[in-house]
This record gives sequence, structure tokens and C-alpha cells, in this order.
Amino acid sequence: MEFDLDRASEIIQKLRTEPRQWLFGLDEPADRLLLALFTLIPYTDKLSRTKRLAPPHVLFVGGTGVGKTDLVNAHAMSVRAKFRRIQGMPNLLPPDVIGYSTIAEDLSGRRIVFCKGPIFGHMILADEMNRMNPKTKSAFLEGMEERSITLNVLKDGEYKEEVIPLYPIS
Repeated sequence: MEFDLDRASEIIQKLRTEPRQWLFGLDEPADRLLLALFTLIPYTDKLSRTKRLAPPHVLFVGGTGVGKTDLVNAHAMSVRAKFRRIQGMPNLLPPDVIGYSTIAEDLSGRRIVFCKGPIFGHMILADEMNRMNPKTKSAFLEGMEERSITLNVLKDGEYKEEVIPLYPIS
């Protein structure tokens, strides 16, 4: 993959100007989010068992209604990234975050299909994670830390663990 400096400059300029057209007073958080998008930190990839680089996670702390969700959404829209928001609630279960398997039927017959949850996005905003139950929080944090999720999948009449990678920011 070739690095195109002009294209990178264009993306950075877009990320600097577009969100600020409709969000006021969030210049410092916007700059921090922009910096995080272009900073890489190491993590261990469970699939290849190697060290890789990926952007860090960003924690925004602030009162209600200051524009945290709008800021992340605006950055995602600037680069046409898939934005997902997860509202932390006590009744939220791990399949609500990572996805679930269901039976689909068509002309060829029945089959088990995996429906992806909101964690399969380029930019994910988890709001009020402290309200999530421990199992859901654990599933979400696994996806954040390891950039993949582990599912029990029914194959040949047996449940087997399968590791599914999450979308990278590209």
C-alpha cells in the first residue's frame, strides 16, 4: 500500500474543518480525536498471534448535552466511516453489542446467519458504560482491546469458538 501525502493532507484538512462547521466550542476535543486517529499503538492480534499497530481509544468526559456524540459522528461522516453508538443500560446483553446468530430461510433451505452488532463499526461511541452489566462490558472491552470478538458457533452439531476480527479504521 502506497502512502499518498496529498491524500493524507486532504483527509486531515477535512477532519479539521467539516466537524467545526456545525460544532462550536469543541476545538480541543476535536483536535485530540484527530490526533488519536493518526496515532498508532501496539496490540496483540489473536488471529495471527503477532503485534500490530492500531489507533488508540479515546475517552471523552463531560456533562450531558455538550456534543460528545455529535463530535464523534461528525468525524465519522467526514471520512465516510461507519459510526455506531451503544447506549449502556443494565438490561443490555452481550449479543446486543457483538451480534447474534439466527436461522435464515430462503429457496435453498435453512441456514444459520450471523447478524453483526454495533461493535462492528469504524467509530463506536459507548455511552454510559458504567451502567452495563459485567458480561456485556466484558464482551465490549474484549472487542476494544483485542480488536476481535470470540463467538461460540454451531458447526457440524458442535459448538466451537471462533474469533472474528472487527473493522479497522481505514
